[in-house]
Amino acid sequence: MKYLVLCLIVAASHAGVLKDEESKNIPRANLQRLIAIDPPGFIVEWLPVESMDPGEPVIGYKVKVWEQQSKKSYSYQNVDGENKLVEKDILEKLPKNDIPSFAPIELDVKGADTTSIEYKNIKRGIEYEVRVQAYSSKGRGPLSGEMTIQLS
Repeated sequence: MKYLVLCLIVAASHAGVLKDEESKNIPRANLQRLIAIDPPGFIVEWLPVESMDPGEPVIGYKVKVWEQQSKKSYSYQNVDGENKLVEKDILEKLPKNDIPSFAPIELDVKGADTTSIEYKNIKRGIEYEVRVQAYSSKGRGPLSGEMTIQLS
């Protein structure tokens, strides 16, 4: 009985590793456009991706969204004749032509024929970077190029 449980644990953990590996048969997704919508949000559209191996079909897409981060800045300012420590939020720019170093929000889109998704409740004045990635049961393809959107 212990052997069966151990085999199941190994098989389950191995299946999870496979899905997160890159697949050479899944080409790069082609991100088409971001469309601003109201209430604040956007629609992400991309072209469908076809696997180069019929035995490893595309079964969905990961849409990855990075939200511009803010950091705290402190400085002394003269307020009513006194020097006081003032806190400010400063928005950090998203890196251009590079994947941000922090984790994205990841949206899972099931089905190879679904090529758009709506992302809502964004913050005005914040920049968002979006990339798309096709995946199969055996792995994921490379990330698309990035597109950014910011609603004022």
